[in-house]
Formats: sequence, C-alpha cells, structure tokens
Amino acid sequence: VQGERLQLVSGSLHLEMISGASVVVEGPSDLILRDEAAIDLASGKVAVRINGAAESFVVDTPKMHVVDLGTEFGVECGLDQQ
Repeated sequence: VQGERLQLVSGSLHLEMISGASVVVEGPSDLILRDEAAIDLASGKVAVRINGAAESFVVDTPKMHVVDLGTEFGVECGLDQQ
C-alpha cells in the first residue's frame, strides 16, 4: 500500500517492514506509508522499533522530522499540532 493514505479509526495496527523495522500504529491515526523506511504521520500515534537489518526509520509530521538510527521511539501528532 506504499504511497496510499491509511486511516485507522480505532484499535491498533502492527506493520513488519521489509527493512526489519516494526511499526505499531494506534487509532485514530492518519498516515501515508512512503516506503519501507518512512511514514508521514498527519495525526495519531506510532511506535517504531528497529530490528534486523534496518539501519534507520523516518517519521515525518507536519512540524517534525524524526530519524531513528537503531533504537525504539514513539511519536504522537494531534490535529491541533498541524
């Protein structure tokens, strides 16, 4: 679904990326999966863990550019933060 907008109304979604990154999205969330190592988060919550061969993962929000270089991190972006 690369390049497509994903809107999760409720619940959670666990994505295992080809790169080895593990991404958990918590609804409500609105995001675009750019490629195996980057997402654009318009609103919502994501947690990313770098596993395996993944060297980094990027989460872009309207106000922030987060680059993880091999750990675990979370990002929350609200509609009021755009």
